[in-house]
Amino acid sequence: MKKKNGKKKDFFISYTSSDEKQAVWIAEVLEKANYTTIIQAWDFTPGKNFINEMDKGLRNSKHLIAVWSDAYFKSAFCKAEWTAAFVNYATNKRAIIPVRISNVKPKGLLAPIIYIDLYNVDEDKRADVLLQKIQPGRHIGENSINPNISGIERGSMPFNNLPHSENPYFTGRIDSLNLIYENFKSGDSVALVQSVNGLGGIGKTSIALQYAYKYSNEYETIWWVNAREFDTTLSSMMKFALSKKIISEDAKSDDVIEEMKYWFSNNENWLFIYDNADADDFSEWLESFLPKSRNGHVLITTRSSFFPKCESIAITVFNKAEAVSFMKNRTRKTGQGYGDDLAEKLSERLQYLPLALEQAAAYIVETPGVTYEDYCSLIDEYGIDIFSKKKHT
Repeated sequence: MKKKNGKKKDFFISYTSSDEKQAVWIAEVLEKANYTTIIQAWDFTPGKNFINEMDKGLRNSKHLIAVWSDAYFKSAFCKAEWTAAFVNYATNKRAIIPVRISNVKPKGLLAPIIYIDLYNVDEDKRADVLLQKIQPGRHIGENSINPNISGIERGSMPFNNLPHSENPYFTGRIDSLNLIYENFKSGDSVALVQSVNGLGGIGKTSIALQYAYKYSNEYETIWWVNAREFDTTLSSMMKFALSKKIISEDAKSDDVIEEMKYWFSNNENWLFIYDNADADDFSEWLESFLPKSRNGHVLITTRSSFFPKCESIAITVFNKAEAVSFMKNRTRKTGQGYGDDLAEKLSERLQYLPLALEQAAAYIVETPGVTYEDYCSLIDEYGIDIFSKKKHT
């Protein structure tokens, strides 16, 4: 490939000979995107002293890309290159940007560095992931989210397992959604973990789901964890770890927890939602599943009014306007028996509880001829929890 002119290249690519094909592919992708590179396969003069060529390449590049593999960490020459880059970082603020191409876990000085993971990426998406995550100027050990990275383009969804599609009838809760977003955006270490708390039926899960869809473009990964008890939490985390190929099918619970901690520390722009953390003993075990790093966000839904080491957001019932707006939008009913005054009356009878309003609206939509007034009569006869009693047909 024809090399671009210029005094300093953007990237020096450090790799071992067994990985030359992938290193060259990385260089080609970068050059097509108008970056400039120095790579042994193209730029080192055959027959010349390798150490001198390496030193020249490092001095004439702005950043080091380290192509991580098992062979890389066994190579004395590769170690010399990234060690030299550490020295240059201290004096010239050079960034080391690892690109992982196999299932390796660096230790020591390299362990804290966030890497670009191509090992778990489909072949046809690898170039896009590489270009999206290349961040010239990020320094060694900088484990914070880059505020300039948008993650996924608006209109598409990141890698996720969200349990339901976006709710077209979601109403109100704007203040709560904005507060969650602003807390995360602040970057405060406590606010990076938030709990949405309130009584059952208050709409905590709906708020978490709406947040995930509303701000999906902020993330590269969104994962929904059933945190009802230890076993369901472990199962959710195992499914994620298996999908990312970071554990085997026979992995033990301790292995899952350990591998997930490693993944959290070495990936960015993720949102993990721990839903229904209501078990009496959840505070004794749930924390072991929570990330220790600051590379992403955690949202917890719980009935508990106190969850340690996090920002707590209390959710209450709908106000009158929200409840009426929800009922009207959800049922799409007009005419006699469906006026605003009756929607207000029904909402009041249901105590403005979002779940009770949803159940009522669904029943009215699905049962021909049933009006808001009719449903109020059902409440008079059977009580507010009429569905669980199953007394009507």
